[in-house]
Amino acid sequence: RFQAGRFTGVDGETAQFALPDPIHRDRCAECQAEVEHALSAHFGRRIRLQLVVEGSAEPPPADDEPVAWEELTDAPPGAVASPIEHVLQAFEGAEVVEE
Repeated sequence: RFQAGRFTGVDGETAQFALPDPIHRDRCAECQAEVEHALSAHFGRRIRLQLVVEGSAEPPPADDEPVAWEELTDAPPGAVASPIEHVLQAFEGAEVVEE
């Protein structure tokens, strides 16, 4: 359902997700809570979706300041999860079995 859409902006903990038409948006709204839960688990913080129809939403406001990428390189300890940790978070109760 969500494959036809795309992220168009972010405001705090809400990500705007544009879909091609109202019917598609309504079908995605049926499982919106489940997708929000999966995104929140993946990013380790609450993520909400605002489902909109492509072209009907206002464009996100432009940032006044350019991003200083060099300032974003130092993540706090434990903030970056390994691929194995992502899988373990996605599948509750899963265990790593080493042979």
